[in-house]
Amino acid sequence: MNVRITRGTFDPSTSEEQLIALTEASGDAIKKQPGFVSFQGGLNVQAGTLVAISTWQDEDSANFPREALGPVVSQIKDLGVQLEAPEIYDVAATA
Repeated sequence: MNVRITRGTFDPSTSEEQLIALTEASGDAIKKQPGFVSFQGGLNVQAGTLVAISTWQDEDSANFPREALGPVVSQIKDLGVQLEAPEIYDVAATA
């Protein structure tokens, strides 16, 4: 099993409602990908940072291209969110 972590930044003045809706839309798009297990999205509105953490059956599934998520990628860009390259890790422990 693998974990994919993506970090991002945004203008802290961005509407929290828009950010939450975008996070939910991202989760909906991610869970349609082959090998999906779970997703969590976190926001620190005051700091203008976010994190998306998803779990995958295998490394190939975790390494999907961001464009595979469809229209939500444009919505992310339109809202001014800057995403870093995803980091992929082997799961070493769960609780």
